[in-house]
Amino acid sequence: MFSYTKKEIVMLAQELNVQKQTLEKVLRLIDVLDFINTDKYLKEKLALKGGTAINLTFYNYLRLSVDIDLDYIGSIDREQMIIDRGLIETKLLNYMQESNMQYRNDKTKKTHALDSFVFNYSSMFNAKDMVKVEINYMNRVHLFDCEKRRITLPAKNDIEVLTLNKFDLFSSKMTALIYRTTIRDVYDINNMIKNRTINNDGFILFKKCFIFYLLLSSENKIDMKTLFEKCKKRMNAFIGKRVPQYLTATLKLNEKFDINTAVNNISILLDTIIESIINDDDEMAFIKSFPNISVQLFENDLIDEKIKNHPMINWKQSLLK
Repeated sequence: MFSYTKKEIVMLAQELNVQKQTLEKVLRLIDVLDFINTDKYLKEKLALKGGTAINLTFYNYLRLSVDIDLDYIGSIDREQMIIDRGLIETKLLNYMQESNMQYRNDKTKKTHALDSFVFNYSSMFNAKDMVKVEINYMNRVHLFDCEKRRITLPAKNDIEVLTLNKFDLFSSKMTALIYRTTIRDVYDINNMIKNRTINNDGFILFKKCFIFYLLLSSENKIDMKTLFEKCKKRMNAFIGKRVPQYLTATLKLNEKFDINTAVNNISILLDTIIESIINDDDEMAFIKSFPNISVQLFENDLIDEKIKNHPMINWKQSLLK
């Protein structure tokens, strides 16, 4: 249960050099993650992904990502997933109520693939605020096994959270950059490049994961080169403009985010990736035939079997019949 006092948050915000109200929200999110990862029923069924996973478990509060994105990994079986989905919702809503979080049914969205829950709370700093928890139920198979990663908690005991493997995590973040191209995606991927989170030895594996998630997220056949050029064009629109307040509110107070350099770094990476794809016949064949699987993408029987049986791929294949 959330146990920070207002005084502690003010002191921690000064220590971390971040906005205190944003820090409070992140600490509340961490409390929810701690609940999920200590509950006997939930802890092996939900894996953290997205900007919160990246910035809390890899970069130690470099950006205060302010929502929770989870993938359901409990079972590939659809019937079991449906049973779990109802129980997960009940447990989450009960815990949020105990934590004085007001469930916003009018803001919550539910689709076949996704539950997006919104909760309001009264901040310690005399403001109304909200948190969002999203759970994806279609992407319940990942290329690599999820792993426990540590979140360092200022003035408290660290916690461990089940998180996507870094190749799944960062390649899906790159996919988000390609399709939506938000400034926070640019920020996170630039940090991946600067920190060499994916080193040279891991490039080919990362590229193949990226191909997989790009195709998985596409609605139609895609031309990779055209897709990358459109993303670069959207990124170029950020150049020379002021960093949006919604991003600066989540960064260190004295940080000067160099958008120009970030866009250039990512553009170089995209050019390197597309050149490598074009020169790989198997990757080009995989892209061309998708969602039908004509060749192995990874040349790893375990991973390629996961791809073959992935619920989203099976669904995409059914649409072609």
